Order: sequence, then structure tokens, then C-alpha cells
Amino acid sequence: MIRPMTRKDLAQVQALTRLGHPGWSKTRAWYLTDHRTLVAEEGGEIVGYTTYGITPERHAFGRDVVVHPDWRGKGIGGMLHGARLAEAKERGATHFVGQTPDANEPMRRILLAWGGLPTVANQDGRAYVNGLEGA
Repeated sequence: MIRPMTRKDLAQVQALTRLGHPGWSKTRAWYLTDHRTLVAEEGGEIVGYTTYGITPERHAFGRDVVVHPDWRGKGIGGMLHGARLAEAKERGATHFVGQTPDANEPMRRILLAWGGLPTVANQDGRAYVNGLEGA
């Protein structure tokens, strides 16, 4: 089940962050900011999460998709990304921008599968853009 993160989920989300990004500090943890965080829950356990934000210009941007290693390959990353696209649209976003290094093949496939159009690349990876109006 995909749902909004609550305070009671914080410890599990922090543990997933350490698995997905061992070098990140709490200051880089997007779920501790004003960004929106959605979690994937299975049997009471948080098995993945995603974060995104929306600019004042109504452009949504993805921050992270993290899935527990034991749950990878089951479509959870794609479900999380789809849920954040749908929610961003409901909240009035007109576009969604996700970014990933070309070497992150699973995330690149997810962005493309959900209709993301590859655009510019920089030191952090390539950006993929979805139009949300009328989608």
C-alpha cells in the first residue's frame, strides 16, 4: 500500500535511507524537510519511500525513490513514482522533473516507463520531464 508518511514511520524511513544512501547525513534527508514523502508499506513494514516537492511555479521535482534491497524487483519503485506523479498532479503541479545518473538503470527505466522524456544532463545525471496537465 502506498500512503503519506507519518511521524511513526520516521525510524523505518531513516533506516531505509541509510541502506540506500549510506553516506547521507540527516541534513540531506529529504523526508525531514517540507517535501512530501510517500511510503510503501507491506505487512506493517515500510519497504520503500519517495519524496518530491512543488515549486511556486507549480513544477514538481523528485528527490528520491528508495526500496529495501529485499523488496527490489517487485515493482515498488514504479508504484512509488506513479503515486508521486498522481499526487503532484492532484496538488496542481503542471510538470514533474526526475533526475538520475545514467548508471542507475532501474530508476532510468521507471522514469521512462511513466512517460518521462529525457532532457538535459549535468554532473548529477539526466533529467526526465513529465507533463501533468491533461495527463
